[in-house]
Amino acid sequence: MKKSLLLAVLLLSSAVKAETWVCSTPSSVGGTYITTFVRDGDKFIATLTVPPTAELGAKTLSPKSYDISLETETMLTLSLPRIIEDGGISVRLINKITNEFVTDAVLLGSDTVRSEGSCVKLEG
Repeated sequence: MKKSLLLAVLLLSSAVKAETWVCSTPSSVGGTYITTFVRDGDKFIATLTVPPTAELGAKTLSPKSYDISLETETMLTLSLPRIIEDGGISVRLINKITNEFVTDAVLLGSDTVRSEGSCVKLEG
């Protein structure tokens, strides 16, 4: 019993201390998109919350796994291969000093998508 409790405490404490970035992007129709990135070893798990509309309330989409393409003291570069009909890739750059970010997505068969915003790093 004591071993189970100790294991549970250790697992919970490591989850709390995971590096977390919360990024916001203004929506063109009002509200704000919120993306939460939580470090999971050599990747980040991202969860996107879409702002509410007149027809629907806020919605949280299924988590996606971003690869860490490059990380320095000042920059975090994450990539998400898109497995859709035509394919593509999304790259997010987070400046660790200014907390600004930019996301560019290149998708075959459609326009390039770009978004910008700001992030906050949560300390565990």
